[in-house]
Amino acid sequence: MVNSDDSLDVLRIRFILQARFADDPEQAMTKFQRTEVADVGDKVQRNTINEKNEEGFTPLMVFVARRELGQVELLLQMGADTEVLNPEGMTVLGDAVEHGEIEMALLLYKYGANPHARDDYDGTPFIMAQAKGCTDLLDVFSRDDNSQSPPGPVGG
Repeated sequence: MVNSDDSLDVLRIRFILQARFADDPEQAMTKFQRTEVADVGDKVQRNTINEKNEEGFTPLMVFVARRELGQVELLLQMGADTEVLNPEGMTVLGDAVEHGEIEMALLLYKYGANPHARDDYDGTPFIMAQAKGCTDLLDVFSRDDNSQSPPGPVGG
């Protein structure tokens, strides 16, 4: 039985498992049902949120690719790492810029994603924004003020 203190952690684990097993929701729910509620907080603390699935994607990468802003912000609040490279060799900010997702890119930047982080091809989100003529992003990235303090991980 879940008490009110555990409910947020239970939701976190369910959310993470759904992202990791996005192609097989039944598998996610089976894994969730097997998760011991007493162990839920520990799993979040051990950075389950940044574990990659079999295809090499973290939950953050999955939801950035799906363009789901609300879920991305929740993962960022939970401490998801924005600098891990996806199987294509780029960060989530690079992915957002490459696909012209301005709002997503700004959200990732707000939570500390580095526009100057190099990908496997020696490119950066900043260089991509220049190439694509994304003046809104360039204005924000040029200020180089993402040292702002976004909300930290929930419960952290």
